[in-house]
Amino acid sequence: MQAVLNAFVLLVALAQSTSEAPTLSVGPLPEDAVRHAKDFPSWALQAPDLEGELHQWPVITSPNSSDQKCEEELRVQIRQAVDQYVQQYLADKPKREQVHLSESFVSRHVLDPKLTYQGTVVWNDELLREHAQMLNFGPTARAEIDRQWEESVLQERLARTGVVGAGLLSLLAIAGLYLRADNATRGYYTGRLRLAAAGAGAAAIAGSLAAWRYFV
Repeated sequence: MQAVLNAFVLLVALAQSTSEAPTLSVGPLPEDAVRHAKDFPSWALQAPDLEGELHQWPVITSPNSSDQKCEEELRVQIRQAVDQYVQQYLADKPKREQVHLSESFVSRHVLDPKLTYQGTVVWNDELLREHAQMLNFGPTARAEIDRQWEESVLQERLARTGVVGAGLLSLLAIAGLYLRADNATRGYYTGRLRLAAAGAGAAAIAGSLAAWRYFV
């Protein structure tokens, strides 16, 4: 019975540790699994700091056999961290998935040229390589995120306005065609023309509603 209770307590502890894990994390292997070089920077193992004027987010690769593999992994981690930061920054806003900081912008305004590291690491008694990079999200980066988001919202509003305008123009065109055809036939086919115009108007309205839902 005691063994069952101990197993239950262990499962509860594991579940709690999983649910309490931070959502913003791009981290290395567990500290006790590797031995870093003496010049390894302490900032590389810090958690993302999203307080204050400058938001900082360190990324570090796993141990690799070459610098080339480290660079490839670091590029992927930087991209993931940037995208995750954007989503976190715009967490309470819709259409945030349309905001994307380009690689050139990240290189110029996000990567900290002073806080970068390339060095050796011992893992399972094997000498390997590891890279680390600090990402800085300052006022310039946040202003670009805000600009892109506001632009996407504006484009959506313009698209909706265009849908409404196109729908109204379609109805006016249908009404004009109906009047011209009715006058040309001197009212002989009025019933049929009204039915055709009603069907065309319903189709125009349905198309406008479908287009409207696409932009919602």
